[in-house]
Amino acid sequence: MKYDIPLLDYDTRFSLWQVKMRAILSQADLDDALDKFRNKHLKSWSDEEKRRDRKALSQIYLHLSNNILQ
Repeated sequence: MKYDIPLLDYDTRFSLWQVKMRAILSQADLDDALDKFRNKHLKSWSDEEKRRDRKALSQIYLHLSNNILQ
C-alpha cells in the first residue's frame, strides 16, 4: 500500500509526522520494530526480526526529504 504523507523536512512538524509514520508501519505490521522487539538486545534478534527492522527502516527513509536524509 502507498500512503501519501509529506516527507519529513525542516518545515514539517515532527510530532505529527511521527504519528503518521507509526500508523504506516502499523498497517504494514512493522511497528514492533520501533519498540526494538520488546527491548531484546540486537544480538538476540531472529533473522525475521532483522528483516522486519530493515523493512521498517526503509519505510522511514522513504518518508524523509533529501535534506534530512543527508
